[in-house]
Amino acid sequence: MACGDVLIFVKVNYTYIAQWPEKIHQRPGGSLIISCYQTYSDYAYVYWYQQPPRNGLKLIVSTSSWSYSSYEDGYSEAKFEINRASRNYTLMTIKNVTPQDEATYFCAASGHTV
Repeated sequence: MACGDVLIFVKVNYTYIAQWPEKIHQRPGGSLIISCYQTYSDYAYVYWYQQPPRNGLKLIVSTSSWSYSSYEDGYSEAKFEINRASRNYTLMTIKNVTPQDEATYFCAASGHTV
């Protein structure tokens, strides 16, 4: 890892949901894409979470299969862009990466809103 890179971890491969890549090194100012695939097509909602080092989970955004995204306070589409490629497949792009983005990111899927 080059000095100054931001390290991103992604939780991967649970029974009904998979994320990739598992680990990303990105230079500050760059962008990165995290993929999430869930096997149940009847799960209309996908949630993206961030867990910074030594902190609890924070909900970033919830998105529906009809492309509606709801961002939590402190998060925005300008930073965390969501692309619901299909009912089963969602991408999250983190733009203009900074050291504050160093975290583990999770996606989750549900048939209901949280």
